[in-house]
Amino acid sequence: MNKRSEITKNKIRNSLIELLKSHPYDDINVSEITTGASINRVTFYSHYKDKEDLLLDIVRYYSNKVLDRTYEEIKYDHSESHYKKLFLSLVLNFADFCYENQAFLIPLTKVKEGIVILQFGSILSEAYIQKAASNSSIAVNYVYSFTRRFLSAGFIDIIFHWLLVKKGVNKDEFFKEIKDFSYKLLESGIISKYE
Repeated sequence: MNKRSEITKNKIRNSLIELLKSHPYDDINVSEITTGASINRVTFYSHYKDKEDLLLDIVRYYSNKVLDRTYEEIKYDHSESHYKKLFLSLVLNFADFCYENQAFLIPLTKVKEGIVILQFGSILSEAYIQKAASNSSIAVNYVYSFTRRFLSAGFIDIIFHWLLVKKGVNKDEFFKEIKDFSYKLLESGIISKYE
């Protein structure tokens, strides 16, 4: 993708993100997105099929940012506990992203029966499996279906739930809960058990 095209896509993404801070996703139309991005409809449709395609692109875009940050944090770790550090780093980076972006993320929790949560879960869990498998002598074929379900319907949903239920929760308290829960999960051995 060329630089100009990426700049345009960023303008379109940012337009939808800004609209989501004050409007439900289902009430937003393509005309409002194009107005916010200062582009015309032809330009929008040259990059996206529809509003849902844009939404999924936003999920992919931010998932990749979370993954890049996670991989940077653990890139020199090749220990036997690599998969645990990878898991913890991924969870905390995703939690940080959710906390910092709750203004536009919370309205998305109900969109299309949780499609955003499922998409984040699918992308992050598949990346976790590939990275854990390539950097550890521990067999990780167990992880695929369990982690996919866990991240999709479990941990990610819990993070969003905490943000929804504990509106105004301070960041230190939020991260303490996430960390405590993550450590307990890792100590339980459930992440390293075969199905």
